Amino acid sequence: MSCVSRQKNIGGDKLLISQERFERIYRENQVKITCLVLILNNDCNADCVACIAHHVFKSPLCKDLCEKYTAKCVRCCDHTATDEEFYVSLEKILQTINSPIVDIIITGGEPTISPRLISVLEIIDKYKFRNKILEMETNGARLSDPQIVQALKQRNVLIHLSRYGITDKENADEFRYKYGAVIADDIAMLAKEYGKMLGVSTVLLKKHIDSAEKLLETIDFYKSLGVKHHTFIEVMADTSLRNSNKALLDYSDKNHIAIKDLSEQLEKLGVKKVGEQGDDSFHVYTHEYKRIEFTMTSSNLEKQHRAETANSFSRFLIMPSGEIGVNGIEKR
Repeated sequence: MSCVSRQKNIGGDKLLISQERFERIYRENQVKITCLVLILNNDCNADCVACIAHHVFKSPLCKDLCEKYTAKCVRCCDHTATDEEFYVSLEKILQTINSPIVDIIITGGEPTISPRLISVLEIIDKYKFRNKILEMETNGARLSDPQIVQALKQRNVLIHLSRYGITDKENADEFRYKYGAVIADDIAMLAKEYGKMLGVSTVLLKKHIDSAEKLLETIDFYKSLGVKHHTFIEVMADTSLRNSNKALLDYSDKNHIAIKDLSEQLEKLGVKKVGEQGDDSFHVYTHEYKRIEFTMTSSNLEKQHRAETANSFSRFLIMPSGEIGVNGIEKR
């Protein structure tokens, strides 16, 4: 199961730690790192209504987390490293890890507009891991750039193209593009270029998808453009952030639709459920429709926070600042 679906929800605290502390945690806890997330930049060509970047990066939980782990959280990180500093941090982590990485996720901001993208892929090439999966979250801004096309196809990077609805207007209204808008015709061309590497990742907003029927209509539409797989993500506002951006959280509440309800509706329509896993902090439903398996995921960020301990991390991040973020260590 990919860890990419955890990234798009509203909210979420992650801790920044020193390189030395990362190495000590890794050695002392005999950890198995299941996910490495590379946040290349903060810059984006869009201004999504439901983006985490609209939060004020302080929450009631922030002080407690930072004191508990003698660290600082991602919300306290407000600077960007030089490209060279970022590459050095990446190299250090890759050199430290001696267990297979299940997923390496490249994200942002918008990673395709980052000048770091190609260099990061070349650095990763130097390290051989068993079962390595490369994934990238993108709104598609520069996915048709020949250099990016070559780099991603050469490495079989799984591409998660963000969309909110079916029509170009629906998507434009949510993305609020500054430049680099992606329309349906673009997706059809990208699907021909990338083939099975390209999938669509949709944050569920009730204003666009309010029923199982509408969800299936969305799958049918993107399938008609040539898209091979689809992921739906339940929009989830962290209640520990209630004081950070009320308008954003109210927007999330108004447009929330539960994947549990959608899963039950789908089964009533005869759409077979082929898998279910997780707990009350993170859950995944898998259904099969017209020979396409699609997933729906949800995260309860508040319960994830309460469950976190110094020895329960499984995911590491490298921030645009070059600092290391930690969000779980899973013991071997």
